[in-house]
Amino acid sequence: MLKTAVLFVFWSFLIAVESFGFELSINQPKTGISVFLENSGKYRITTGTPQQARAFSGLFCRKITKPIIKSGQDRVGEFKEIKFNCPLDERHGYIRTYKENPIVLFAVQYGVGAKNPETLAELHLGFPDFKVLSYRSLWDYELNNKSPAKDSPFIFFDGNGKTLVVSAASNFIVAEQELYNGSLVTFGINSVIKKFPDEFEHKWILVFGDNINETVELWGKTLTDLSGKVRPPNDADVLLEKISFWTNAPYDEKHYYYHFEKSLGYEGTLLAVKKYFDELGIALGSMQLDSWHYPKGDPSVWTEKKPSWGQGGRGIYRLEGDKNLFPEGLDAFQKKLGLPLITHTRWWDEKSPERLKYTFSRNVPIDERCWAELAKRLVKDGVKIYIQDWLSDRASTEINATDPEMFFDQMAFAMKKSGITIQYCMPKPSHFMQGSKYSNITTIRVSEDGFIRDNWDDFLYHSRFAGALGVWPFSDNVFSKNTKDLLLATLSAGPVGLADMIGKADAENILKAARPDGVIVKPDAPVIPTDETYRAEAVKKDSPMVAFTYTKHELGKTIYVFAYSRGAKETSIKFNPSKLGAPKNSPVYVYDYFGKVGEVRPNSSLDYVASADANGSYFIIAPVSQSGIAILGDENKFVSAGKKRIASIQQTEQGAVRAKINFAEKEKELTIFGYSTSKPTAKMLSGTIKSESYDATNHIFRISVAPDKNRTAQIEIQNNN
Repeated sequence: MLKTAVLFVFWSFLIAVESFGFELSINQPKTGISVFLENSGKYRITTGTPQQARAFSGLFCRKITKPIIKSGQDRVGEFKEIKFNCPLDERHGYIRTYKENPIVLFAVQYGVGAKNPETLAELHLGFPDFKVLSYRSLWDYELNNKSPAKDSPFIFFDGNGKTLVVSAASNFIVAEQELYNGSLVTFGINSVIKKFPDEFEHKWILVFGDNINETVELWGKTLTDLSGKVRPPNDADVLLEKISFWTNAPYDEKHYYYHFEKSLGYEGTLLAVKKYFDELGIALGSMQLDSWHYPKGDPSVWTEKKPSWGQGGRGIYRLEGDKNLFPEGLDAFQKKLGLPLITHTRWWDEKSPERLKYTFSRNVPIDERCWAELAKRLVKDGVKIYIQDWLSDRASTEINATDPEMFFDQMAFAMKKSGITIQYCMPKPSHFMQGSKYSNITTIRVSEDGFIRDNWDDFLYHSRFAGALGVWPFSDNVFSKNTKDLLLATLSAGPVGLADMIGKADAENILKAARPDGVIVKPDAPVIPTDETYRAEAVKKDSPMVAFTYTKHELGKTIYVFAYSRGAKETSIKFNPSKLGAPKNSPVYVYDYFGKVGEVRPNSSLDYVASADANGSYFIIAPVSQSGIAILGDENKFVSAGKKRIASIQQTEQGAVRAKINFAEKEKELTIFGYSTSKPTAKMLSGTIKSESYDATNHIFRISVAPDKNRTAQIEIQNNN
C-alpha cells in the first residue's frame, strides 16, 4: 500500500509539471514515435500526429549521465536510441525506437554483484479510457482485470481500437510487470531473486497501433525477430502437416489414457487403432503416447496392481517406454506401428536415477548431458515431437536468474540438434513468450484437456496469443463426431489430433478436415477473434464471438468466419469483410457453410449481418473476379480453399479464373464449387472434367474434376455474360 501511495503522489506531481525540461530526444517521422529523456531519469513518449498525439511518461532511473544518441540496425530493423548511465542505480541502459514500426524497446544492464531492485522502471499510461486484455495460467484470459497476471503481456486498447502492448522482451520466466491504479505499469524481476548474475540484462517493450490484432501481431513478430526465431510454417513437422491420434485424456472417456483393450494389451490396442484408420481410408500421420507410457515413481512400491507405468500421480522414473507395456522396447513397437511418435513428458520423480547422474533444478534437468541423452533415446524410438507438459506446475526449475533459461535453452538445443520439434503444454503466459526464442517450438496447447464447446473462448483468445509469437496453437484432441469442435481445430491452422475409440470415428467428418493421405487442409493463419469482438466483450461479457482466418491466393483472400452466441439464445452477429482482409470496396461472395446458401455483397466494406446460436455458424467469403466468378474451393472441405487442396487461384487478363488443385495419392476426383452470375464455361488445362452442374437460383456452380498423372489439376472458369 505504501508503494502504491508513493507512486500516486509521484505521478500527481509529474502530471502537474508543465515542462519536463527534456535534454535529449529522438524522433521517428514515419511512425510518429518520439522519445524525450531528461537528466533526472524521467522520460516521455509521444505517438501519432500533433493533432492526435498521445503521451506516455515514466521513470527509468534516478539520474542519468553520459547520454548519447546512436543509430544502428538490429534484427527488428533500423533504429535510433538514447544510451546512458544510471550511476545512482549502478546500471546503464538504452531506449530504442525503430524507423519502420511504432516500437519502443527498453534495456537495462547491470555490472558485477548487482542486487535486484524492487522496480526497474515505470510507465504512466496515456490512455484516458482503456480496456486491458491479459492472460493467466491455466488457459484463462481476462478482460478489464485491474491487477492482471504479472507474467502476461498487457494489451491496452480503447473504444476506437487504439492499442498498446506492453511486455517483457527477455528473461520471460522471471520477468514481472504490474498495473497500479489502472494507469501505472512497473517493470521488474521476480522478487525471490535477490541478486543478479554478473552482466545481467533485461529488456521490455512497448508496441503501438491503431488496431488490436495488427498491433498484437507486430508485438509478437518483434519478439521473434529480436530472438532470431525462424517462424515455422503450418506444415513444419508431421504433427502440423497431418492428422494425428492422441492417447491423452479426452473429456468424457479415458481410452486410451491408462486404459487399453484387455484382449489386445497396450501395444495391440494401438496397432489396432492404426489398422482401424487404415480401413477407413484415412492415413494417420503420427501417434501420441501420453504419460502412461513411461515408468513413474518409486520402484519399491511397484506391484502388479500398481505397476511402474500406472503410477499416475508420480514423476518420471526414466523417460523410455515401460518394459511391461513394450517388452521389446519402444523402438520395436514404433517399427511395427509404422508411424512417427509424439511423446509426452512431465516432471522427474524424486526417485529417478537420472537425478544421480545429472544436475537438476527442482524437478527438471538443467544438464546438457542429460538433454543430449534424452534426445538420443527419443531418436532411437522414432520420436519426432517432444511434449513438455506440466510447465505451470511441477515441471519447473527453482526461481533464479539462470536455471529457467538453462532448462528451456538446453531442451530446445538438444531436440533441434536431433531433428525433434517441441510442444509446450500447461503453459503460463511466460512460456508462450519463451517459445518466441526457439525455431523448433512449433506448437503449444491453448485449451483444456479434450476440446469441447466449453473451451472455445479460451482456445480462440490463446490462439491469438500463440499465433502472434510464431507458435501454432493446438486445441487438444477432438472426437470426430463433434463437427464444430473438429471444424475449429482445423481452423486453428495447427495440429488436428483425434481421440476416437476403435469403431467410433466419423470418417466423413475427418475427411472434411484432411485428405485421405492425412494431410490437413488448413488456413494460412490461426483463427482469432475480430477486433470488434474484443471491444464488445470488454463492455459486455456475453457479447457474441466472431472469429476469422484466411487463405491468401493471387486473386485475394478466402476468409473463414466462425461465430457463436455466448448466451443461451440465438443472437445477431455481423462482420465487415474488408476489415477481415477482403479488398476494400470490391464484391465478395459470402457462403453459409451449414445453410448451404450464399449471397453476393457488391461492396466488401459493408457489414454482413446474420445470426448464430451457441453451437456456432460458419461462413466462407471469397473474392469475386472482374467477370463475376468466385471460387470457393473444395466443397467437401471445411477450409475449402486451403493450399493443400487449392494451390492457387488467379485471374487471367481475359477475366477468367484459374485454379490449381492438389490431390492425394489415391483420390480419383473431387468437386470444386463457387459463385457465378451465369452458368460458366470450364476447361481443363490439366486433368479431366468428370461432371458439371449449375444452380441458377443460387448461382452456384459445381465441377467434378480428376487429376493428371502428377496428382494435380488446373481448371479455367469463364463467365458467359
